[in-house]
Amino acid sequence: MDKKNKSIHLNIKADSVGDDGTFEGYGSVFNVLDSYGDKVVPGAFEKTINERKGKIALLWQHQPSQPIGVWLSMSEDSIGLKCKGKLLVNSNVPKADEAYSLLKAGAISGLSIGYIPVQQETDNKTGITTVKEVKLYETSLVTFPANESATVTQIRSAFDELTEEQRIKTLNFINTLTKSLEDATSRQCSEASEQKHSEVPQADTNTDEPLLHSLEILIKAMKA
Repeated sequence: MDKKNKSIHLNIKADSVGDDGTFEGYGSVFNVLDSYGDKVVPGAFEKTINERKGKIALLWQHQPSQPIGVWLSMSEDSIGLKCKGKLLVNSNVPKADEAYSLLKAGAISGLSIGYIPVQQETDNKTGITTVKEVKLYETSLVTFPANESATVTQIRSAFDELTEEQRIKTLNFINTLTKSLEDATSRQCSEASEQKHSEVPQADTNTDEPLLHSLEILIKAMKA
């Protein structure tokens, strides 16, 4: 089978990134349907963790030529694949220093696994693929996490904990932000159409990421 990548948001605070380059996050979250129509179930990583201990690479953006650290530990818990890594900061590894600075500043928020599915099952009716066992090769820090479902699930859970007044404020915020993003996209399209170039730049219509990120910040602020 071909190697696949699967990403989620780290959701870690900048002050939890150690001065020595250590950080923690989840490489995979169990029973969450991702944007590829896959969900990973508990037990999928047990065998590969035991067999490939010390051989799972910590890479930058899935680039084999850019190792940036080592994984200190990996284990399954009730949430998913819990990983603790250490970036090789101040060790003549420029990409590691870059990743550390970006992670510390909150400019990157993605953790992504590179794996080959060993055992999986697809439901022909729903099209959902249940991943039961994988062979894990690497886990990378990435700029754009692909598993939006994990973020949506976390936001929905947090939303349920808000009071009715806080929910109304949140929904008003969503409407305002969505309108603002739509107006910005419309302006970008208008400006692009006025340019007399052979290739007209396309407006970025994918508003899910900034919307989810802003919503996540709002909910955290309300609960603080």
